[in-house]
Amino acid sequence: MRHETLKQIRRGLLAASVAVFAMVPLASRATPLGDLAATVQPGQFKVLTTNNFNLNGVPGGILVPPGGSGSILEYTDEAQRNPVTKKIYIIGCARSSDGSAQYACSTSDSPDSRWVEYDEASNSWRTLPAAPFSIAHHGYDHAALDPASGDYFYRVESSSTVWRYSGGNWSRLPDMPSAGPCCGALEYFPDLGGLVFADPLNGGGQFYLYRPGSSSWQTLPGGIHFGEYHNFTEYSPVHKMLLLGGGVNGDRVLLRMDASGKVTRGADAPVSLGTGTCGAVHTIDPVSGNLVVFHCNRNIYSYNPATNTWAQHGTHSLPTQYGDLLVAAVPVTEHGVIFLARAGLQGPSSDSAVYLYRHSTGSPPAQDSTPPSAPTGLKVQ
Repeated sequence: MRHETLKQIRRGLLAASVAVFAMVPLASRATPLGDLAATVQPGQFKVLTTNNFNLNGVPGGILVPPGGSGSILEYTDEAQRNPVTKKIYIIGCARSSDGSAQYACSTSDSPDSRWVEYDEASNSWRTLPAAPFSIAHHGYDHAALDPASGDYFYRVESSSTVWRYSGGNWSRLPDMPSAGPCCGALEYFPDLGGLVFADPLNGGGQFYLYRPGSSSWQTLPGGIHFGEYHNFTEYSPVHKMLLLGGGVNGDRVLLRMDASGKVTRGADAPVSLGTGTCGAVHTIDPVSGNLVVFHCNRNIYSYNPATNTWAQHGTHSLPTQYGDLLVAAVPVTEHGVIFLARAGLQGPSSDSAVYLYRHSTGSPPAQDSTPPSAPTGLKVQ
């Protein structure tokens, strides 16, 4: 009888332990990424060893499609991360295996293109099913993700078409008012409750807003010139601001869009911000919320929206090929680090790796899971 009672007690304790574990948020459970992030010091890079990254024995092979000679990170500067599932997405297109500038990328499972996912829980990479659109020549800054719903968006190069991936299915959004240039930039702006597309050529610099569920895009006040194509957009949840720029013929121009949709010009960057030749990789420091730029000149720069100032922060050792860093970056907010995936062009080498970089001291701000209300007083055209 006593033995049975002890067994019942043990079962009760085990059940309680399982219940408590299930209540612990995923972010606080140990993962290889989280464990390594805890050891990274400000200004330091560390290599994160991940499963299936070196696919088929090729360094960074998960990012090298079967028909491509190099990685899908060519002229791609960012990844997207779902903060709820802790999964990271990258989509892109590589040069053909003969080394020419021909790209077979009519869908995401075409010979030279690929759509991949990194799962923090399993510390593993995998390829995802085909997307029903052309990746065109490069991924650029054409992807975005709604952090509340987890919906993933992708804008087809040189077109007015944007697709949404939600619940395992792709659907096409209403077309934008303008096709725009090949390489404008797309980002989800939670404080405006939707997607923002930056078109540097139309109207001397134009911006469009799409709120999920609506039947059309809105045209936001624009008319502020910034670099033409090879653009970037990055949202800072700390500063509640969308930072954008890049391109050519104005490649040091930085613009700031606030939560009302108003766009102003910030301080010019000390270097070119375009994602093209002598490219820069842009992301957000999850601790300070400042813009971080890894430049092809091997320097690291940051922009502080609160003070409207730029600063330089040492160097990085990420190699360049054709002036391209071949890196996709994304902040990992709860761990206070930046995740960088790199795979080389024209024969990936040992520098193809996943890195974690910590930019600032301190802890990231608490994450607000409350969906924003629609802004009032927003004037659209």
